[in-house]
Amino acid sequence: MHRKHLVIIGAGPVGLEAAIQASDAGFEVSLFEKETIAHNIQHWGHVKLFTPFGMNASSRGLQLLTENGAKLPSSDTFLTGREFAEVYLKPLSELLSKRFTVHAPAKVVAISRGDLLKGEATGNRAAQHQKFRLLVAQNRRESVISADIVFDCTGVYPHHNWLGTGGIPCPGERLLSDKIEYSLIDLKGPTAEIYRGISTLVVGSGYSAATTICELANIAKQSPETEIHWATHSNNEQGPIKRMEKDSLQDRDDLASRANQLATGECDAICWHRGSVVEHLQPHANNGNIVVTLRSLNEPASDSKQIEVEQIIAQVGYRPDRSLHEELQIHECYATSGPIKLAAFLLGQQAADCLSVSACDAETLKNPEPDYYILGSKSYGRNTQFLMQTGYEHVTQVMADLIS
Repeated sequence: MHRKHLVIIGAGPVGLEAAIQASDAGFEVSLFEKETIAHNIQHWGHVKLFTPFGMNASSRGLQLLTENGAKLPSSDTFLTGREFAEVYLKPLSELLSKRFTVHAPAKVVAISRGDLLKGEATGNRAAQHQKFRLLVAQNRRESVISADIVFDCTGVYPHHNWLGTGGIPCPGERLLSDKIEYSLIDLKGPTAEIYRGISTLVVGSGYSAATTICELANIAKQSPETEIHWATHSNNEQGPIKRMEKDSLQDRDDLASRANQLATGECDAICWHRGSVVEHLQPHANNGNIVVTLRSLNEPASDSKQIEVEQIIAQVGYRPDRSLHEELQIHECYATSGPIKLAAFLLGQQAADCLSVSACDAETLKNPEPDYYILGSKSYGRNTQFLMQTGYEHVTQVMADLIS
């Protein structure tokens, strides 16, 4: 019998889980990763995960590793991203490479449905019996491969949001990009020296911003001349980070509590600009610093102020890169840029905590483009409530549907 060719793009947690299950199910599997295995996780690898190892590993992944003699942490161990990659993701990829070729580094640049243009055969794509065409760049050469089924597990990193108000770049942001850091950097390592004894603006009111603020506060303890400005949309008097009621993830709650304490006066080095947005960036005429114009969301439009900083850390989140499937018929949510049916499902959940969001069924994960699935964090678009265990469950749902 002809084995269907299933291509998986992205070798992160969900991509590797998809590769395991697809291989188990008898598909011809190809796995493409544009960088190295778990590359995106390595960028925030110094950060400890809020969830324990048992919530971040799948039962099948654990079984494979155990059968091959791997020594694994206990299910209640809290690992850093780097540790998780070393003890779980990389060993899994090595086992999978014995089953099929793991193409890394190899970038899937674009995808089409055979010879069909985006606007052709609307609602009738499957009846055309055309395979997917994937343009792949590897070793400075480009080639085209075909696939019966495609899983897009590429995630959202490093496609950052903008720090300017309204979600678009503010004037000067793109020109000063060399002084803006959008990723979650390690401020306990050598990079800390860049921010020691200078003035830094942090933008954002999520857990990444909270992590950065806490680490900058530690630097300020050692170097009192360090200045920290924190601009957030949040105007809550209790602090910028929303805490979950009776949060079952203790480290997450501790981080939120600590960051809020620092913002509301515990650390003299921190100036919290609450309910503020970034209007404008411009280089200082004399010293090379950045002049930042902040505007209050709660005051008249004319009420703005300027601060002068040397560096900016923009913890403003990430968005999906939709260019990969721009020639396919994907119905996207107008608010999150994720697949519309899943976005509607998540909206119906109305959960403030990601732990309360349940997995959906395979039908919800289908797109108008037959046999093309967006899985993992990219499937949530700009919704930040994604959990790895939910991604694994989605893979299981889709795989069961494909082989039924």
